[in-house]
Amino acid sequence: VGGQMNVSRPTIREAMAQLHNDGLIEVKKGCRTRVVARRAGRSKAIPFRVCMVYPRVGDGPDFGERPLFLKMRIELASLGIGWDEVFDAALNLQNPRARIEKLLGTHQRTCWVLVSTTMAVQKCFERAGVPALVLGSCFPDVQLPSVDIDFRAIGVHAAWCMVRYGHRRILV
Repeated sequence: VGGQMNVSRPTIREAMAQLHNDGLIEVKKGCRTRVVARRAGRSKAIPFRVCMVYPRVGDGPDFGERPLFLKMRIELASLGIGWDEVFDAALNLQNPRARIEKLLGTHQRTCWVLVSTTMAVQKCFERAGVPALVLGSCFPDVQLPSVDIDFRAIGVHAAWCMVRYGHRRILV
């Protein structure tokens, strides 16, 4: 291939190494190199795992109460993406950075889903620059994508907004 395109072998090796480091190709000794599955329009490979992080032990998802979590697990499994859950009270500490760094070190190629976490936890994941999504309220100073799943809080907020704008009767 290098001769056909007037590219030296070291240049091809360097390009292949970079593609491998970026997670775009998989290289196994004795096997052909293969392209790793990607999402349309994205340059990064799909993570191998999704990890949901809960700041309190025993405060995990109730799949009956929140079918969103169960649906996520099923959809990810159908795509061949693994699922982990971390229940860790140490994330409630004033400065959870050391614990989060340890998590990030042991979970490579992971997309993080933060469930009802503190601002300190959200800031740590933001600074780490890893793919992360907040399920619950995202703090104003944090620039992470979020989905507010507390429908009661949304309803109360909407009611207070209506009162603030002068509405005195609200029909539910």
